[in-house]
Amino acid sequence: MGPDAPPEALLRVIADRTELRGLGRVEFEGFRVPMEESRGRFVESAEMILRGLEDGYCEYDGTYVKQPRKAIRPAPARSGRRLLPA
Repeated sequence: MGPDAPPEALLRVIADRTELRGLGRVEFEGFRVPMEESRGRFVESAEMILRGLEDGYCEYDGTYVKQPRKAIRPAPARSGRRLLPA
């Protein structure tokens, strides 16, 4: 999975062990999002999702992702701890 993959792709990889290639320039241009933001958007989304799997709620206040605290329902079946950086 590349650094341009959307958060949904990360969830599929975690849940299904599916490898996805991610989004390319055409998709970013279609949504009027600069390709230069792709890594930052991916990193913020991945951090929020993986912490959410560990904590049972999503919350993030980054440059690209602004998510007030919200419980994940149903609760995550497994931890994201093994995927978080040390």
